[in-house]
Amino acid sequence: MQQRAGGFDLLATAGQDAPEGAEQLTVHLAGVAVEGGFLELETEKLRADLSGRTVTAADLFTAAGALERSYADAGYSLVRVVLPAQRLVDGAILRIVVIDGFLETVDTSRLPDNIRLRVEAVPAPLIGQKGIANATIERQVLLAGDLPGAVLRSTLSKGSEAGGSVLTIEARYKPVIASATVDNRLSEELGRYSTGIGVDFNSPFGLGEQFYVRASMPRMAFFSDAPRNRSLAAGVTLPIGIDGLTLNLEGTASRTVPPNLAGLIYQSDFVRYAARLNYPLIRSRDLTVNLSGVFDIKDERQTLKNLGGLSLSEDPLRTLRAGMDFSWYPTRDAFIYGDITGSMGLNGLGARNLADATATGILLPRQGANADFQKLEISLGYRQTLAEHLVLDFKAKAQTSFGRPLLSSK
Repeated sequence: MQQRAGGFDLLATAGQDAPEGAEQLTVHLAGVAVEGGFLELETEKLRADLSGRTVTAADLFTAAGALERSYADAGYSLVRVVLPAQRLVDGAILRIVVIDGFLETVDTSRLPDNIRLRVEAVPAPLIGQKGIANATIERQVLLAGDLPGAVLRSTLSKGSEAGGSVLTIEARYKPVIASATVDNRLSEELGRYSTGIGVDFNSPFGLGEQFYVRASMPRMAFFSDAPRNRSLAAGVTLPIGIDGLTLNLEGTASRTVPPNLAGLIYQSDFVRYAARLNYPLIRSRDLTVNLSGVFDIKDERQTLKNLGGLSLSEDPLRTLRAGMDFSWYPTRDAFIYGDITGSMGLNGLGARNLADATATGILLPRQGANADFQKLEISLGYRQTLAEHLVLDFKAKAQTSFGRPLLSSK
């Protein structure tokens, strides 16, 4: 900055910090011209604070910084407010420029090859856009961070172009995740203890997909013909597009053979195939709302193993479900979550109804129930940290079948 008679020369500077000695330079401004921007009230306040007054050069930088913070508080942290180079003398019009910031590029150079293209594609539509709100950037970054097996870290830095910013994304990535569990909550009839293993394969083809396998068995007797309680599940989750929509395909098979009861050996076989669509309607750090739709094919059969596999009941169901779940952090130590799901049974596509049970003599699991049911489920939870090692956890659940009996699997 250079002092001149009745004013000073304002040189172009980077940032909002006033140069040394700025508080010693004064000028009487006739007015303020603000180029660009859209926060009218804050802009008018800046004009009113500076117009027709004698101010220091430091006051100009303070006012420009306050206007830039107003844009950040309104959710537009990429906006920059600059004081261009100009000569200010008494009676001059101060020129301030509001630059509508934009995302110049996304730097994913430090990401592993398996996830780089997928992570890069999610925020790519934001590059070059003007007027991007923080919420829009946050959504795309969080959606990229939902990649299976990856934990992302992102930072915004100044770009090479005026008003440009660079989004840098780094990650910790595990291509394979294995787990083992032990559960002692089973009944005595089912063996009390159950062991489980699971393996996830994350983005093996670089598409953001996940393949997974889960198995549980009592006392490692997985290949037994008459296991107390055995289950196997496998599935794949595939992203569709770059806005968070995912498709999950899963298959589950289980067999339960409890100990003899009065000389009878009961066997229950359960098979399920499910296709799920999930879409994050709202995705932010504090609030997430997901919409989901599911089509289930379930077949459950109970037989007497020692009487030639005599069928006692068969319960094949075909079900459509639609639901919404949410999670919300109103404060740092509080967490509220819940969901609502509506289910509708289809009387067709292989489902058994009362007429089928009557014709074959093989009963449905519950008297009066039928394949074309309706059910509504609601759950709500609240978790509050009270102290370092003390947490309050409240849960409530409710369901209704609108006065009609449900099959035992529902």
